[in-house]
Amino acid sequence: MGRQWLQKNKAITANKKAKITTKLVREITIAAKMGAADPDMNPRLAMAVEAARKQSVSNDTIKRAIQKGSGEGGYLGAPAAIASAVNDALSPLGLTIHELPMRMHKLEALINEAKT
Repeated sequence: MGRQWLQKNKAITANKKAKITTKLVREITIAAKMGAADPDMNPRLAMAVEAARKQSVSNDTIKRAIQKGSGEGGYLGAPAAIASAVNDALSPLGLTIHELPMRMHKLEALINEAKT
């Protein structure tokens, strides 16, 4: 029989830990989105960080989850990037887009209004 049983148990344990870590990171991200990015100022975030530390989630993972939730990370979602590009393109006309999703007919109407 060999060592297959040991590898199987390691894989099962790793999958369980990954599932728990994913749930905890998701909770940290949501808590950072809802309030301040500082655990001292945000009780929900403080509880989520404490729970993650009890499950041995690395400090780097916790830090990245907080940054992602608070918008400080290097991640910029596609809709936000498109909205930013459209705002930059329309700024010479004195237009800004405040609502998402942007529809083509709304953009055309705004451009036509600005030209007249």
